[in-house]
Amino acid sequence: DLKWILLNFSKVQASYSLENKSGRMNTELDANLMGRNIHSPLEIKIDTISSNEGDNSFMLNIASKKVEGSVFTNPFNLDLSVLHTGGRSEIYSAGDVNVNGYILSDGTVNIKTGAGCPIQSVITGYVHNDGFYFNCDEILGELSDFSPLLTFDFIAVSNGTVTGNCVISGLASDPEFNGKISIANPDFNLPIIIPEHFTGKSLDLTIENSSLVMPETILYVAGVPAYTKLELNFDRWNFDGLLIEVHTKPGEYVPADVNLGDVRITGKGRPDLRIYITTTRTDVTGSIDAKETTVSSNGKVLADAAAMGAALERGETIENN
Repeated sequence: DLKWILLNFSKVQASYSLENKSGRMNTELDANLMGRNIHSPLEIKIDTISSNEGDNSFMLNIASKKVEGSVFTNPFNLDLSVLHTGGRSEIYSAGDVNVNGYILSDGTVNIKTGAGCPIQSVITGYVHNDGFYFNCDEILGELSDFSPLLTFDFIAVSNGTVTGNCVISGLASDPEFNGKISIANPDFNLPIIIPEHFTGKSLDLTIENSSLVMPETILYVAGVPAYTKLELNFDRWNFDGLLIEVHTKPGEYVPADVNLGDVRITGKGRPDLRIYITTTRTDVTGSIDAKETTVSSNGKVLADAAAMGAALERGETIENN
């Protein structure tokens, strides 16, 4: 297997003909991004056009019949070609994904991703031995294409159109993110607390020091204003933590469905919550002022509660294991 940063290449089979100056490699690519996976079988071909001194020209083709995984909503095929000649590599594509641009021998990068790409953008910058700098401008993407990547136990993102700018720089092993993005027509919910969706006209977010922050913004839950703040933190290329703060004004209630597994509370609630989510745990602090509620529970919970009550009446000490 071959590994590089987030990428793992397995089942590598390669061959090269000295006579024809051409080669082929078949492999399977796997990557992990924010706890989600990408998988793709790849076929890579290289054909030498000219190998004269001072003129090393070749054609490289990277193709996959199916790029899939829990990062994407829908799989797609990839057909990417690179024509290298005279210190310049021209990039173009076919298939589902539209990519074109160039990379120069001094590290200069100018690439545009278009229709079919999960994120469309104009990417300019450079790659040097001491690091890289990519300015991702004219960003356009649909959150629905990434809903699996943005879905956790406590939050599920359904829709929204992303625009803006982001700069990614530093080392490939330790990148930094900065920029500003907007999300038009956002749509998300907190499944095990407030399953009704949060919606609004737009969200404005800043990206600084690898943290994405949304200041307090008024969104609507079943027509009720909900004052919401978000902060999403990254650890290099991976998700590190998500902070959500949400509250409504006194006397304003939203549909609530607090599902704790053995106990479920449904009705209306006025939340004042701080929720912090990591890959391993979720911490919830604050309160929910509830009304018109219904509490349901399984038989074991009721039996345990009755047994605990009887033991307390007898003066016994209850140990919480």
